[in-house]
Amino acid sequence: MCLKKEHNFFRTLKFKLTLHYAGLFLLSSLFLFVCVYYTSYSYIVNKTKRNLAVLSRTLEQRLLKGEDDEDENIQSLDQVPSAIIAAAERKIPNLKPVYGKINEVNGETLYEVAGVSGQNIYEIKLTSSGKIIEIEKSRLDDGLQALRKEIDDVTNERGVNTIFIVLFSKNGEILAKSDLTRWRQKITIEKKFNLNSSRKTSFRVIAVSDGEGHVCVLQRRMFNGAVLSVGVSIKPEEELLDAYLNIFIAIIAFLLVFGSLTGWFIAGKSMAGVHRVTATAAKIKSGGDLSKRVPLGGEGLEIELLVVAFNEMLARINLLVSELKEVSDNIAHDLRTPITRIRGIVETTVSSKPDAPALMEMSADVVEECDRLIEIVNTMLEITQTDAGVIKPASEDVDLTRLLADAYELFTPMAEEKRIDFKLEVLDRPVIFKGDKSRLQRIMANLIDNAIKYTDEGGAVSISLKRDDEGVIAWRLTHMRVCGVIRRGWTL
Repeated sequence: MCLKKEHNFFRTLKFKLTLHYAGLFLLSSLFLFVCVYYTSYSYIVNKTKRNLAVLSRTLEQRLLKGEDDEDENIQSLDQVPSAIIAAAERKIPNLKPVYGKINEVNGETLYEVAGVSGQNIYEIKLTSSGKIIEIEKSRLDDGLQALRKEIDDVTNERGVNTIFIVLFSKNGEILAKSDLTRWRQKITIEKKFNLNSSRKTSFRVIAVSDGEGHVCVLQRRMFNGAVLSVGVSIKPEEELLDAYLNIFIAIIAFLLVFGSLTGWFIAGKSMAGVHRVTATAAKIKSGGDLSKRVPLGGEGLEIELLVVAFNEMLARINLLVSELKEVSDNIAHDLRTPITRIRGIVETTVSSKPDAPALMEMSADVVEECDRLIEIVNTMLEITQTDAGVIKPASEDVDLTRLLADAYELFTPMAEEKRIDFKLEVLDRPVIFKGDKSRLQRIMANLIDNAIKYTDEGGAVSISLKRDDEGVIAWRLTHMRVCGVIRRGWTL
């Protein structure tokens, strides 16, 4: 029994909705986490790449300018006119320009081009017309000493375990470096530039062998062909992301439990109307009381429409069951009379030792009563099929005045035979009604036939047809019996 209840519990819509809510929440949370995590990681890596690019450019400037030049106004050669660069190259043979600088002095634009020729560094100052103003010359060794000092300052400021800087010559010889004692145990620092000659920089993210996060390494080809490798650890940033991951897992676990309970509660509230419908159906099934109805709640329009439709269905079923009982009673009553007549005719004829004419008359009476039975059964079947929608009644213009006049003419001889006062009160103009003519004829004939048949001799039967100003048609059949007056009216 417990297993059955558990099985039914997992099959309930309430459980499935809660499961869907929880699954959707979990998937959306994971998607959000992945987006935030990798966006943050990409931001950290890109920011580190930009910082390394700025640092490598600063170190290259230090190598070029030396330790005594603190000018930070060095710019790219793209901003210096080509004519100025050509003038500097003509002045210094084999000059390889590296950086340029633009200055404004007394409203006049002056240019400075820095480059390398052999083992010397040249700084050439020119006017806007290309005239040489001044040439400063220094040795590459002086810039190398300034670079070494700058490397020491940077590593001391950031920590020898956080950053490393190495300058390799074209032949792989180390020209300048920071303290690599700890770094040689973590990663392999390459001694060659592993890029195509058309590219000047390379950036990679390397995993540290002892599991201490990752290192971002930028390699830059210097103006003299040397390769500068700068690496920085992003372990602090990765620890921050790990903390974010742990916090996210804890929050998601809490929200998943809380959200599941909330979803369970909301699903239960939403399904309350369905439970009321189920409970009402179960009560009707056990007690058979079709008068019960499902009360409305505040779950929403969909549940309200379901409850209304269910109540209307119950009302329709209750009406059909009542009509079925009434039809069953009517059939039993209508069949009892012809069957009783048949039995009486047969018993009377048999008990009187009939001859051939008497038997023929009995047979004719039995056939007549059987036809009456067949007509009753066909009429009931037709009514049932019409109510069920199997047969749709025809719709045509019917003159009710003429229809009643024909019926009156048909049953007048029967009424005169029983000396019944048979009257007809109709309008002197046609009364048109859309309906099935044959069925209307059958209804009127049955009613008039029953009225004359069950009215005693000397009684009265009257038929009337009226139409008011609003177009409503009303016809009434009245017949008087010994015990009193019976009136039946119909409005069309």
